[in-house]
Amino acid sequence: MAGQGRFAIPRSGLWLIALTCVAVAACAAWIGTFTHPQADDYVYGNLARDHGVFGGMVEYYMTWNGRIVASAFCFLALDADIPLGVYRALPAALLLGLFLAFRAFVGALVPRGVPGTNRWLMAAMLTLLYFTGMTSLREGMYWASGSLNYQPSHMLGLLLAALLLRRPVPRWAIWLAAPLALAMAMANESGMLVEAMALAAGVAWAFSTRAPNRFVWAAALAGCALGMALDLAAPGLRVRSVTEADSSGQAHDLLWSFAGSFHYAGIAMLRLASNPAFWGVLILGLPWQVRADGSLRRRLCRWWVAAVPLLWFGFAAAALFPVQFATGINVPGRIMNVSGWVLVAGLLPACACLASLLLRLAPGRRLLARLPGRTVVTLAVLAVVLGLFLNQNALRLLRDLPDAAQYDREMTALYKMLRDARDGENLRLPRLATRPRTITYHEIPQDPNDWHCRVLAEYYDLQSVASVPK
Repeated sequence: MAGQGRFAIPRSGLWLIALTCVAVAACAAWIGTFTHPQADDYVYGNLARDHGVFGGMVEYYMTWNGRIVASAFCFLALDADIPLGVYRALPAALLLGLFLAFRAFVGALVPRGVPGTNRWLMAAMLTLLYFTGMTSLREGMYWASGSLNYQPSHMLGLLLAALLLRRPVPRWAIWLAAPLALAMAMANESGMLVEAMALAAGVAWAFSTRAPNRFVWAAALAGCALGMALDLAAPGLRVRSVTEADSSGQAHDLLWSFAGSFHYAGIAMLRLASNPAFWGVLILGLPWQVRADGSLRRRLCRWWVAAVPLLWFGFAAAALFPVQFATGINVPGRIMNVSGWVLVAGLLPACACLASLLLRLAPGRRLLARLPGRTVVTLAVLAVVLGLFLNQNALRLLRDLPDAAQYDREMTALYKMLRDARDGENLRLPRLATRPRTITYHEIPQDPNDWHCRVLAEYYDLQSVASVPK
C-alpha cells in the first residue's frame, strides 16, 4: 500500500478493537439466552402442528406470503414444539452467521496484501456496526419470526456479493451464483428488490466492460428472476396485501411509496452516520480500497465511480419500497433493518468511490498528504471502540442485561400457567413487571380477540387468552 503505510493499524489498536468486538458480541449472545417465543412464532407452531413442517410451508405459501426460504427457516427452527433451547441459540447463531458472511465479503473486497487478522477484524466491525445500528434489535435478532425472515437473506446476499467480486473468478462460480441468487430472492421481498437492482446494475457493468465474470453475473440475475417469479406468484402474497391494505388508504400509491422509501432511507443513513464507529470503520478501511493518488484498487469505468454511491443509497431506499407499496403502512423496524444492512454492506465500496472522486482533485491529494496518519488511525480506533458501546442499542442492551433474568422468570411462570390451564378455559394472565426492550417484542394484549391472543389460545387449546387490565 505505497504512500499509505502511515495509516496502518498498530498492534495495540488491533487488540483493542478485537476485545471490544468480543465484549459486544458476548453481551448480545448472553441476553439472547433469556428470550421467549412471541406473536408470530405461534402462527408457525400452529401451522406445523396442524399440517406438519412441509405442509405448514405450503399452507403459508398459499395463504400469507411467498417467502419459501424464510418460511423454511422458521418452520424448521420453531416446528410444532417451539423448542426453547433452539429459540435462545438463534441470536448467537445468526450473529455468527453474519460475521462469517461479512468475512467472505471482505475477503473478496480487499486486496490480497491485507493481513488475515485485519480482514477478520473488518468483518467483525461491519457485523457489529450493522447489529448495533439496527432500528429494532428485538425484531431483527431476538424475535425468531422477525430474525429468520431477514437475517438469512442478508447472509445469502453477502455470500453472493463475495462470489461475484472474487478475483480471479473460480470456474465453479457460475454454478453457485444462480442458486444463491434464487435463495435470496425467495427469502423476503425487501431483499429481493435490492438484489434484483444490484444484479441488473452489475450485469450492465460486467458486459459494458467485458469483465471476465460477466456470465456469472448473468447467471445470478437469471436465478434472481426465477426466485422473484416464484415469490410474487404466491397466492398468499395477494391475500396478505389485500388484508393489510384494508387498514390504510396509501396502499399501491406509487408516488407516496417512492417518496416514503427515500425518506426512511435518509433516516437510516442519519442513524448510521450518527454512530462514531461508522467513521472509524471508514478511516480504517478506505486505505484498502483507494490508492494515495485517488485511483481505486479495483478498476471501474469513470462514470461507474460516480454511479456507485448513488446506487448505494438507491438500494437502501429500494429495501423499503415493497412494504410501503403493498400495504400502505409506515415502515416497521425489521424492514428498516434491511435498509441499514444495505448501507453497511455497501459502506466501503461506495465511500471508496466518493474518496476516489475527491482525491482526483489536487486539493484532496494535498489534504491526504498532510494528514498525521498515526493520529488519524488512533482516533479511528477510539471511534470504533466508543461507537460500538455508546450507541443507543448497545447502551439499552447493557441496561437490559440485569433485568433479563427477572423477565425470564416471569415469562416462564406465564407459560407454565398456559400449559397447566384446562382445555377450553378462559385464561387471564398477569402483566409483566419487567420488560427489557432489547428482547421483548410483544406483551400479551388485554383484548382476547386480538390476533396475538387468538393464536396463543389456539396453540394451548384454550377458549381465550388475555392479560389482565392495567
